[in-house]
Amino acid sequence: MNWVELKYAQTYKELNFERLGLFRLIRQEFGDLKILYPGSSIHITPSFYFSDVLYLDRSETSRKFFDDMESVSEIVQREKHYKKPACIRFIAQDFNEEPLKINDQFELLISLFAGDLIEKFLPYLNKEAYILTADTFSNLDYMDNNGYPLEKMISNRNGEEYSFTNRPQSKGKPRLTGSKNKLSFKDDQTYYLFKIKTHLDNG
Repeated sequence: MNWVELKYAQTYKELNFERLGLFRLIRQEFGDLKILYPGSSIHITPSFYFSDVLYLDRSETSRKFFDDMESVSEIVQREKHYKKPACIRFIAQDFNEEPLKINDQFELLISLFAGDLIEKFLPYLNKEAYILTADTFSNLDYMDNNGYPLEKMISNRNGEEYSFTNRPQSKGKPRLTGSKNKLSFKDDQTYYLFKIKTHLDNG
């Protein structure tokens, strides 16, 4: 196991923090969306269910991880649940300081750790796209204040499979449980899928 595989395993897989069921559920409901993931760190799990993902992060760990794209691709190839080739891209940039130099239009913005920077990424989304956010490290107030319609809520109650829900569970955040020898994340967050439609229509 090389450094890339070890780092991903230690950070996500071994701690049960990949949130596989979350991305599987979104894929089943909405299909193969083109994804933009700012503040991604090395969380490449979305590529297991979506064939085209652009990861953004400025940390040195992320730079080192994605520098070995061959190893990253091997993990995704082993774990992916679709037949087409995976498109995995990474930009090491402080997106708070300068705009992205890309021409892509994405169908899903994963904003789990981007906080109040959601607005900076709207120009890179299709006129009909989704924004995935959650209780922790996100800006739900921004979404509410700007009138974005809530499409779905997702939760993982009692450690069971992720599923759509009609009401948010108690606001929480992923937390470590178990013994020192066997730690695991308990995901108490509610995830929110917002839909954007007319906000980017300048016509």
